[in-house]
Amino acid sequence: MATGFHDDPDYRAPDRLVPHATWHNDRVPERRFFDSSQPQTLQGAVMLSYLNVAFSLLFLFSGGIFGLLVAATAAEGLGAYGIANERRWGYRVCVGASVVILAVAALVFVLGHGLGIINLLFAGLLVALLLHPQSREYQKIWFH
Repeated sequence: MATGFHDDPDYRAPDRLVPHATWHNDRVPERRFFDSSQPQTLQGAVMLSYLNVAFSLLFLFSGGIFGLLVAATAAEGLGAYGIANERRWGYRVCVGASVVILAVAALVFVLGHGLGIINLLFAGLLVALLLHPQSREYQKIWFH
């Protein structure tokens, strides 16, 4: 014997008792800083870009960075965020900024103004990760 309406498995509360919230029907946009479902090449590029931004900020606060690298590093961080959110513009911005940083690192290394080979290698690694065929194919298919 049922003692109340809660025991009935077919019971549904009337709509007037359930408050309607409009946000229940819309998809909440997911914004992320890292996407573990992407290929390893893109994951590495995103992490390396964020690391480059962090080190550039430290270098900026110590007073040793100039305008072009500040703009390129900021663009690289923005591009990494776009890649993590599967945006095609993010991939393009990050590739462009990484190529500029690589060119500046190579120029400074060749001229011998104190930028070490490690910086040049990391800049080259970042460009290689972004331009890897696996990264390019993934962004062609999945980015919007």
